Amino acid sequence: PCPRTRALLVPFLVAGATAAGALAIVYLLAHHLLMVLYVPNVVELVGLGLAIDYSLLIVHRFRRETEAEGTDATDAVVSTMASAGRTIVHSALTVALGLATLLLVPVPFVRSLGLAGLVGALAPGDSGVRGRRSPRPRGDTRHPQNGPSRRLALLRP
Repeated sequence: PCPRTRALLVPFLVAGATAAGALAIVYLLAHHLLMVLYVPNVVELVGLGLAIDYSLLIVHRFRRETEAEGTDATDAVVSTMASAGRTIVHSALTVALGLATLLLVPVPFVRSLGLAGLVGALAPGDSGVRGRRSPRPRGDTRHPQNGPSRRLALLRP
């Protein structure tokens, strides 16, 4: 596919992976805490919305950086994540803080929705925090900038 098509798919791939990860976290939490029937819906609603929003922000900033004269793709990724990554982290923390206030309500139904919203809000913001510091298996001697995440990030929009 052409580069624009690949750039179009990035937000949806990130959203799908984020929703799956957030639902897995909720599944693990459900073994220890009371969760209501609406929790998966809240996780998907918040997680998909924020993941697509954050991905579009990154793609837009990356395109703007690559349009600057003399900027190669690697420098564009670094510059994009320095500005958009910080924005994503602050936005995710703000949404998580707002949804975390539901944990203060003494009704178990509302508390479980607050926990679901908290997980759904923090999962998409994780990419802005981790960036290149993602954990690698022991013994992996590859340079952290040469992995599949870098190849995905360097797709030309």
